[in-house]
Amino acid sequence: PNCIPVLGFKADALGSLEQNEEALAVIITMIDLGADDIETLEQERARYLSLLNRHQEALDASTAALESFPENWVLYKLQGDAYEAFGENNKALTVYKKAIELNPEYQYGWFFSGLYSIDAKDYSFATKAIKQLNELGETNFANRIEASLLAAKQEYMKAADLLWRLVNQETPKSAYWMGQYLTNAKFVELSLALE
Repeated sequence: PNCIPVLGFKADALGSLEQNEEALAVIITMIDLGADDIETLEQERARYLSLLNRHQEALDASTAALESFPENWVLYKLQGDAYEAFGENNKALTVYKKAIELNPEYQYGWFFSGLYSIDAKDYSFATKAIKQLNELGETNFANRIEASLLAAKQEYMKAADLLWRLVNQETPKSAYWMGQYLTNAKFVELSLALE
């Protein structure tokens, strides 16, 4: 038990070097030794499993940890990431919504909830996500959801205009997202409409 703080520093150092397998092994050792902050360690176990693309294990770890720590929004986020990796967007939507219920400032939760609510045809929630992201100062995320919402409503020219404005914004990421949107199945019709 006296070595637990040293192991914590070691896990942090390995994680910062992206030696995720090794960091995970240290986290598990700390759990096995009975470290005090088990909630954070269980969260870190699930996070490292996710980083290692061991999504089923990450889902299992976050689900088990939520039985003991049901108010931990990060564990819901990690569940959502696992469901997203499996293509189970409705399940991801449910747990991302739980994460933002627990932490209303979690911008990625709003972003993914907004996008997946469009897939679920819950346009009122997508609009709520856009509003919340704008209030959080995440206009780029809000605009991406709005463009997807416009395309879902077959307002392709408005979606294209918004995406074009995104491309002309300050970051190269906007051009990347324009490409992502145009290759997305939802935007195939948009591409055809623009030809």
